[in-house]
Amino acid sequence: MKFITELRARGLQITEKEAKHLMEIAVADYRESQVKPILKRENMAHYMIMALSYCKATSELLHMIDESYPRFRLKQVFMECKKKNNEVVEEFEKANKIDPQLLNAFVHTRTI
Repeated sequence: MKFITELRARGLQITEKEAKHLMEIAVADYRESQVKPILKRENMAHYMIMALSYCKATSELLHMIDESYPRFRLKQVFMECKKKNNEVVEEFEKANKIDPQLLNAFVHTRTI
């Protein structure tokens, strides 16, 4: 793992478990630093970003369900939900192409 190798190259004697914990802290701090400027700049932006992240996560989950779920009507409703979630995310990305900071915050929020 590059992260552990880099830490050890800098003289830290660290276990893999400790390195993993430090890496998780670093990733969380980085994501927070990407998202916080947006949250401070626009009051409602954080709600929108959280809702969009939910839409994207739901859509990804529904990709797994639509291949395996046997009940036709429920599967049909899931497919409609997936389509609408994808539309919401696509429209957000189109509408905010000129604001790379907002798009970057959205990308990092999706992965939290």
